[in-house]
Amino acid sequence: MGWTTSSTTPTKLGFVSSLGLSSPGALMVVQPAVAVLNENGIAIATANGTLVTIELSNAPAGVTLECEGGLSMRVKDGVARFKGCRVSTTGMNFLLVASSADLPPASSQPFAVITRGKNRVAIPLVVHE
Repeated sequence: MGWTTSSTTPTKLGFVSSLGLSSPGALMVVQPAVAVLNENGIAIATANGTLVTIELSNAPAGVTLECEGGLSMRVKDGVARFKGCRVSTTGMNFLLVASSADLPPASSQPFAVITRGKNRVAIPLVVHE
């Protein structure tokens, strides 16, 4: 019949969505979520319990990332979902790096933290690969 099944062997981590723009100290508009993936990039729903840690990268000294419940979450239904995350100050091209003891680390797409006001315009980052 030509049916195939996907491997349930975890091989890597991957961010579920782009993080976009946020304001300093405010909740990130898109909260980080990291999936445990097989070699085909498909989330493995049975990878529950895996501990995933995120950290802010490509940021000047003193810039912090905080999340409710901490920067480490256990995977549930194949995804570690972080909540209440915020970055302390403005900047461009920040990255989040996700790591787990048994899998290679993964980086998010670049995102920005900007101050919004009456005379300021927010333009999403465009990444060309």
